[in-house]
Amino acid sequence: MGKSADVLDLSGRQLQLFLAIFDHRNLTDASRALNIDPANAGKMLELLRQVLDADLFIRTGRVFEPTEFAIHIEPGIRENLARLESLAAPRIFQPSDDYRRITVAANVTELLDEVIQIRDSIKKDVPNCTLRFLELGSRDNIEPMLSSGEADIVITVSATEYAGSLNGCVFSVDRHVVFFDPACRPPVHTIEDFAEAEHATLDFGRAGKSTINRILEGQSLSRRVTLSAPDVAALGALITGTRLISTMQSRLSRSTLSHLAYCEPPLYLPSQKFDLVWHRRSDNSAKSKWLRNLIMSVAEANQFARD
Repeated sequence: MGKSADVLDLSGRQLQLFLAIFDHRNLTDASRALNIDPANAGKMLELLRQVLDADLFIRTGRVFEPTEFAIHIEPGIRENLARLESLAAPRIFQPSDDYRRITVAANVTELLDEVIQIRDSIKKDVPNCTLRFLELGSRDNIEPMLSSGEADIVITVSATEYAGSLNGCVFSVDRHVVFFDPACRPPVHTIEDFAEAEHATLDFGRAGKSTINRILEGQSLSRRVTLSAPDVAALGALITGTRLISTMQSRLSRSTLSHLAYCEPPLYLPSQKFDLVWHRRSDNSAKSKWLRNLIMSVAEANQFARD
């Protein structure tokens, strides 16, 4: 950068403005969120551009589209601003006073009921916030998403362990059932029926032997996985009209897989646990505590309803 020496003169307010424009894609909306006069906001943005010696946004009418450079620096700015704000973070978080984007990462269709309820609860407390749900994919993405600030919090299938920089708690527990299309096949009644059937599974790009495969191998059996899909919605659509079966959480019978029939698995399978995971730097953040409590209240309400 041509003016790298001046970077130390950047203010937190300028970084807040950059993120507000990045989130709102509009200078007026960003100014309103920060309670800044639009004319002053324009001057601040121009000063930021000069200090960084790079174009940050391309204006098309009222829309401010971030440049490739802006997209590149956004995660770092978001993370470092969060660290600065944590130095003087208020003990009590007032959701209605907060303008910042809230980002939750999860495999959304797998937790669709809960995601909808989380959306409604957040919007009730922060009606004007920008809320973003990101597809998590593999558990390998958890640490990079949280460390970079790309996500504020993650809901994920439980892992044996997490990176030392992360913290978490149990979000929900659910039992497994076997889904199938009743127009094409009967339910599975025995473990032999289960092993001989054609199976469909989710594929998040993570290698390794599944719990079901290990249990079957312990009984000298194996299963044939003949189809995989990247998400639950695709899995449900691809099972329909076939003799395929898929072993998934029972909660999906009330949402994404409600068009399929299901039966109890003819073998013991441990419950499926989901965790709520966040970065340790936000352990004591009032905003993060508020978000974690809100999400856990949704989880507890759903668990109570299931019980």
